[in-house]
Amino acid sequence: MFWSPKNKTIRWNLWVSLLVNILMWGFLYWKIEARVDPVVLKYNIYFGISLIGDWWRVFWFPLLAFIILLINFLVAAAIVKKQKYLAYFLVYTATVVQILLGVVSFFTVLLNV
Repeated sequence: MFWSPKNKTIRWNLWVSLLVNILMWGFLYWKIEARVDPVVLKYNIYFGISLIGDWWRVFWFPLLAFIILLINFLVAAAIVKKQKYLAYFLVYTATVVQILLGVVSFFTVLLNV
């Protein structure tokens, strides 16, 4: 079973992923205030600012991360009995995506402060 005590790796990754996602939502909510001015959404070292948009678009990062988390964990739950290592790969990937998009959110806030 997917949520069995034997599968601590999957449960641990789920909790870490959810924690990082919740922290990402909270950090963006705390740091990015509603404003009329556009915010920097993407910065490129070669060309500088390459994408600006409305303030609420910064919340696409944690939303995308949550959708990836949800899809990966649902697919992992469906295949864990047949292909255990692929399920582990999916849950580890979800955790890494959460962390990477958390870093992206952090740097987006730094660009806009």
